[in-house]
Amino acid sequence: MKVVDLPVVVGMVLVTGFFVVLANAVADVLYAVADRRVVLT
Repeated sequence: MKVVDLPVVVGMVLVTGFFVVLANAVADVLYAVADRRVVLT
């Protein structure tokens, strides 16, 4: 791997991680809306 590729790899890891966290947050909220027994704290 070239040294020039490192910022691209780091950027992709950050973007992918951000979308994984965002998808988990959306899933938590939707689950709480679908099932009223779940309480978000």
